[in-house]
Amino acid sequence: MLFKKYFQNSSNLFAENRLLKFCVIVLTCGFLWFAHQVNEFKDKARTVIVPPNISSKIVISGSWTSDSYANEYMRYVGSLLWNYSPATVREQFSELLASFHPSTFQAAKERLYIFADQVEQTRASSVFYINKIVHNPEKKFIEVTGTRHLSLQDKTVESTVKTYMVLYKIENGRFWLLGVEEKDDKAKRPIGASVPNVAAVQQGVTGEH
Repeated sequence: MLFKKYFQNSSNLFAENRLLKFCVIVLTCGFLWFAHQVNEFKDKARTVIVPPNISSKIVISGSWTSDSYANEYMRYVGSLLWNYSPATVREQFSELLASFHPSTFQAAKERLYIFADQVEQTRASSVFYINKIVHNPEKKFIEVTGTRHLSLQDKTVESTVKTYMVLYKIENGRFWLLGVEEKDDKAKRPIGASVPNVAAVQQGVTGEH
């Protein structure tokens, strides 16, 4: 009788152990499935922004962004980086730095502040009129073409067409700048006087060559 009771208790314990193991396996599988779904949702989730005075939707999804957002962001970047005066350059560059990715922030900060010093010392001013924006979402760059007018002490010293390549990345639904370079095109020549020293400083800031 005791042996039978012991055998029943052992069977019950084995059954409970099997049930616990089964529950652990189910919970583990459920956790892995949930983690996978969260990861997929992060890449598929879309943030739709409709700012004032803009009729088209602006979309960011995973590591992708719409042409509308790229165009609007480049106009914002252009207003800070390529349109400046001695009175505004330092404040504009400080605001622009918030858009640089942490991996490039320190280098961009050093170059921009050196450039800001040169602009203030030489009293240089720049106006950049954007003519065309071409977005390449696969290679993560935006090509911005426009006409830049550069002045020193209220005297125009350069008026020329410029094309800039803006490198970026989308991370956790946020647009980050990685760098800005002038597109190498030997066919383009400055209209008017030669480029002064401040333009050479700008080449170091934005990666022009």
